[in-house]
Amino acid sequence: MRTAALALALTVTTLAAWPTPPLRIAVPAGPDGLATAGAWAELAVAYRASSGVELELAIVEDDRAVLAALREKTAEIGVVDTFAYLGSPSGLAVLGVGASYGRPYERLAMIVGADTIIHRPEDLWRARIVAVGPPEGLAWGFALAWARGFAPAVSWRGVTLRERGYEGALKAVALGLADAGFVPETLLGSIRVGQLAARVRVVASAGPFPLTLLAVRSDLSAERNGLAMGLIGLTGGDFALFAPPSDLAQVLASLGAYLDVARP
Repeated sequence: MRTAALALALTVTTLAAWPTPPLRIAVPAGPDGLATAGAWAELAVAYRASSGVELELAIVEDDRAVLAALREKTAEIGVVDTFAYLGSPSGLAVLGVGASYGRPYERLAMIVGADTIIHRPEDLWRARIVAVGPPEGLAWGFALAWARGFAPAVSWRGVTLRERGYEGALKAVALGLADAGFVPETLLGSIRVGQLAARVRVVASAGPFPLTLLAVRSDLSAERNGLAMGLIGLTGGDFALFAPPSDLAQVLASLGAYLDVARP
């Protein structure tokens, strides 16, 4: 009897000491994969210190790869562009908001060269536009929806430059490689882009809304979902994770309805 009790005690002790599996997250590489890796390595250290759990990070090519990792269950949570999330199948929920410019919601500014003749959104119909990311991304979808609100037949597929990051879009407009583009208003006030920002002007802006979301699989257990919640409030580099603002569901619903205009 004592032997059986001892064996049971050892089993319980072993189970209690078994480490919690790492939390698996997929993150798009963005315009600078090394900077992304560095920021998330910093965030992973903070997460381990606060939760005692390792963060298993997969840096993937783009938002499509993040959504694929969530769909195939190789990741439990993922960082994804807002428009890519809105266009994704069901099975995901929003856990938080990611931001690189210091606040969960951002306004997108339509910028043009300081000396251009473009003064109104209506003038965009024949402009060379610089878009950030793939066609299913927020910046592209928003820009196209905005333009079609003024000129319904507009299509930039033959005249649009592609940039992987907002600083690249700002540079393209500032140097005259594109006539117009969309960047977060907060970026224009950053010291590191001061010279470029001086060479553009804002024609209009819209928002605020989140540029990036922290999405979680809806089938996660309460325990794993709780572990994912431990990411909220952490930062790495310029990137921060915020709790969902109280009006997030309404903001996403309104944005999704507006962006439907840009869907094929």
